[in-house]
Amino acid sequence: MQCRSVFAFVLFAALLVALSEAHICLINPVQRAGYNVSGPGMMACFRPDGPCGKGIPAEQPRVTLTGGRGFSVLLQQNLNHYNPGHAGFIDVAYAQGPNPQSSDFIPLATVPDFWPWMQASQTNFSIPVSVPNIDCPHCPTEPVFHNCADVAITRGSSSPKSFGSLFGLVRYERVPFAPTETLSLISDDGSLAPLQANIGVRSVGSGSQEDKANINQYYLAEGLATINKAQQLIHFVGYSDIVDYFNNTVPSTLITYSYTQQRFLDSIAIERPTGEYASHWVSILSISDDSKNKILVELVGPNSQGAWRYQYRILSPNGAVSSVQATFPFDDTFVNFFWADYDQVNQKLYILSGDENSLFTLRVKLFVADLKAKTVSNVMVDNSRYTLTNVHVHPSGGIVALSPGLFNGNVERATWSLVKIDPSSGQVSPIGLTAPLGQYQAWYGGGVYGAAISDGVVVHAFKKVIDGSIVVAGIDVDSGRVVGTTDLQNGVNGDLSLFGLIHLPFA
Repeated sequence: MQCRSVFAFVLFAALLVALSEAHICLINPVQRAGYNVSGPGMMACFRPDGPCGKGIPAEQPRVTLTGGRGFSVLLQQNLNHYNPGHAGFIDVAYAQGPNPQSSDFIPLATVPDFWPWMQASQTNFSIPVSVPNIDCPHCPTEPVFHNCADVAITRGSSSPKSFGSLFGLVRYERVPFAPTETLSLISDDGSLAPLQANIGVRSVGSGSQEDKANINQYYLAEGLATINKAQQLIHFVGYSDIVDYFNNTVPSTLITYSYTQQRFLDSIAIERPTGEYASHWVSILSISDDSKNKILVELVGPNSQGAWRYQYRILSPNGAVSSVQATFPFDDTFVNFFWADYDQVNQKLYILSGDENSLFTLRVKLFVADLKAKTVSNVMVDNSRYTLTNVHVHPSGGIVALSPGLFNGNVERATWSLVKIDPSSGQVSPIGLTAPLGQYQAWYGGGVYGAAISDGVVVHAFKKVIDGSIVVAGIDVDSGRVVGTTDLQNGVNGDLSLFGLIHLPFA
């Protein structure tokens, strides 16, 4: 069985046309005349005549896509007549105009067929593609099975100002018992490009340097990342090598990537902190674009009562770590670190921490350190309407967050809003609706590190309800309105694991 698809899908049985038939239904965008996947072998998925199925008329476009951005096409292989030795494929392609010929379709992605051993299997495929950057008011996307979906494409800007530069830690290969994530650039269309370069490492106070072949010989700790907007730098706390990774629970290497120079800079060994309690870093934050010093947030404990506390230190450019600058009271409940951000203008550190016993109501406490006044405080955050796992400093002061509402155990029942939090009272109030019910899942892993609010936009990642694919969105901080999106191209059905999204605004 061979499958050829188009932004409508065209499945071609090349060798055994009469016998080798794969039934395909195009779900998103919706195929012409609709689909039915209530069982295997449905007639809506059986359209062997090209290019868009016999007697299926064109429709008005149901979806408008932005050119130059990513989009995840969702289809179901509704029946699979697999031929060993002559395996087919699914080809996603597009053509312009309502009634194109088969030869008019231009491929966007090809996915090999697989052997399910049972022809009545129903298999969903979420296939990321890069939308061609054209103006096409009527573009059918096409499955010897043919299905077409009618979409419109509008030309997009080549460098959407709402995003800046996006990065992520991507696992391109799975190695047992070893971290194999690679820092990768995420393009405007959601495609991933691994970044590799010769880098070095030196110890505190010395000029000794040990050359390394590439970044894969270092291990970047997920979540321990910050940015310098003015200098276009990304800083990570990680491990110097695999031995360091397995022998130490606290990462001790500062790894810096320069987006301007397109390379990794010399890495710096971080002085290991000493103290009464065991500790580990939970966040690194830049003090300012002008300062090379950084804030390291630390969770220490347990004390004799089994409680933990947050505190912070200052990391110097040479890797030296200061004494503890401020400590919060010990707490035996709110010890699940969620997020931290720093207000560089008002010199306030915000730490969001969850109740380890609150599995579904997701109670959180906000810890605030005023570096100027040298005071600390904490407040319960009101979660009667909104649950939170990340916070971002607003340019005018205060903090905002993206919330899916209340968690009710059904990931599809989420209405996303942008909200603001009063750091003094813990009160949470809505700014505006970001996504209606049923568009995105109640997924709490979409926070973006270094998501500095730039040009009035904050960046967040969402998972679609329809297929679980990841969408990165720029959101207006004054209205909550989405101003731009792109689907991540992290493999068919998301087979490339992606961790720790990082946003670097334009300087």
